Amino acid sequence: MTDVRAVLFDCDGTLVEARAWHRDALSHALKQICGITLDEKRTAEFEALPTRDKLKLLVDSGDMHSDVAGKVWELKQKFTIDIIEANAALDPSKVMMHQWLESQGMRIACVTNCIRETAEMMLEKTGQLEHIELLVSNQDVTHAKPCAEGYVVAMVKLGVMPCECVVVEDSDKGVTAGLATGAHVMKVRDAEALDATSLKRFIRAL
Repeated sequence: MTDVRAVLFDCDGTLVEARAWHRDALSHALKQICGITLDEKRTAEFEALPTRDKLKLLVDSGDMHSDVAGKVWELKQKFTIDIIEANAALDPSKVMMHQWLESQGMRIACVTNCIRETAEMMLEKTGQLEHIELLVSNQDVTHAKPCAEGYVVAMVKLGVMPCECVVVEDSDKGVTAGLATGAHVMKVRDAEALDATSLKRFIRAL
């Protein structure tokens, strides 16, 4: 076994396949309040960003008035919760992965650009929350990914060095944040591609 002491996971697209849930929730909120439909270019631009950052981009580009940004944010969170309630379910493969990490004495954290409420809800409904020692949400940092702040906060709180950590991410922004800390970074295609086998293989190859 390597000197890895902690694994720090992203949430959306890594521990939970929730990227489409967030896209749909925001799309519904924008359509209902502003009549805005997001094209593929804007959707790609928004990948892995917190909702408030997405709304700021829309305001800055003149596509949305700043007066309604708060209402869109609130409605988006409501839609997100509704979608999680309807779609999230126990994920045995992720539970087994966390159990393997625990058997190896490794610390487990989640660092996400989501707000805490929705991250905790997704992790709880998929059976993962009880295995997460530390959750760092976008409400716990000043700068979200691609800034490394969230991962740095997690490492400090866990008392581990970057060289002792594996960061698991699906997005380029998340990978940028992980690499900036000096940690080992495992990029996955999506949440379905992450399980105990793929994580063991990565860690044992370090």
